[in-house]
Amino acid sequence: SPYPTVETHRLFPVTMAGRSFLLLCTLLLPLSANALVSTSIGLSGSKATTWKPSFSRPFGISLKQKQFVLSRSNLRGGATATKASVLSSDLVLKTLAPLCGLLVSIAMFSSPLPAVLKAQKDGALGELNLQPYPAQCGNCAAWLTYALLVKNVWIVIPNIVGLSLGLFFTYTGHAMGSVQQKSSIMKSFVSYASAIGLAIIAAFSGVFSIPAKEVIGRVGIALLMIYYCSPLATISTVIKTKNAQSIDPLLTVAGILNGLFWFMYGRAISDIYVWGPNGIGAILATISTACYLVYKK
Repeated sequence: SPYPTVETHRLFPVTMAGRSFLLLCTLLLPLSANALVSTSIGLSGSKATTWKPSFSRPFGISLKQKQFVLSRSNLRGGATATKASVLSSDLVLKTLAPLCGLLVSIAMFSSPLPAVLKAQKDGALGELNLQPYPAQCGNCAAWLTYALLVKNVWIVIPNIVGLSLGLFFTYTGHAMGSVQQKSSIMKSFVSYASAIGLAIIAAFSGVFSIPAKEVIGRVGIALLMIYYCSPLATISTVIKTKNAQSIDPLLTVAGILNGLFWFMYGRAISDIYVWGPNGIGAILATISTACYLVYKK
């Protein structure tokens, strides 16, 4: 699944458009959370349709899909509740949640684009940090491989976009960098490519006693944790200097939404490789947001 860049970039060039987009996703979040809670407690009388990821029907929507109504049912403690829902929990958790996660992820992967294009136009990198770009390539490549193995189009789409952008950012940075920068970015790129390549070979050659998708999933989680934990250095600096100028609030809020939407989707499809790391990512993004609120000037 898709994740935030470790370098601070201003998310969404048009501020109002960015705020409107995040507001829309935020409004959809309680709906997804409500559906997840309703599904978890297993209210009697609910009827949910089965959904299977399909490339021929990527959004999992069928014209014949039945709506369901939660009938009057006994809850814990003897309380009763009557709730009607126009949308099924499957539609909310397995279509709306990943759709929002997909859009937020693509926006986050695209966040370095204005800075990279400006550097390309000026013919100089300036203060642009190149290290996140090979990390984006490695992260997206691992999750794209996992998504293809489990045939999940929701995870395929954003990681294709993220990998393509990561390769463009890496190539552009390498072309304009100094000898030292070129060497550093190439070592990083080769390291990620080697790790993923070896994992794929080991997974399909039967070296491990677990299925190939689990091998790739575990490698993806390891790369993702490196990816998610990188901003902790920035948080440490913010706390020491009591200055939050290096934190982009839109990017951190997007990180929270991204993590929560993928977390709920992962729980809905019972995939720990999706909900596990994204839950951690949402927590780390929340910490960044809290630091910004405390130390903003």
